Amino acid sequence: MIAALVVFAAMFALDFVFAFYTKAIQRRAVFAASWWAVAVLACNGTVQIGYIAEHWLLIPAAVGAFGGTYSAMKWSQRRD
Repeated sequence: MIAALVVFAAMFALDFVFAFYTKAIQRRAVFAASWWAVAVLACNGTVQIGYIAEHWLLIPAAVGAFGGTYSAMKWSQRRD
C-alpha cells in the first residue's frame, strides 16, 4: 500500500512539474526550464523504480498522471 501511495504521489508530481517544464520551454526561459527538467528527472526516476518492481503499480501511476495534469492545468488557468 505504501508503494502505491509513493508511485501515485510521484506521478502526480511528475505530471504537475512536466506541465510547468513545458510552459518554461514555450516561454524560452532557459534557466527555469533547466530546473524543471531536474525535477522531471527526479520524479520520473521515483516512479520507474516503483512500477518496475511491481507492475500493478501502473494503476496508481496512471491515476496520479491524470490528477497531476488536471491539477496543473487548473492551477495554470487560475494564474493566467
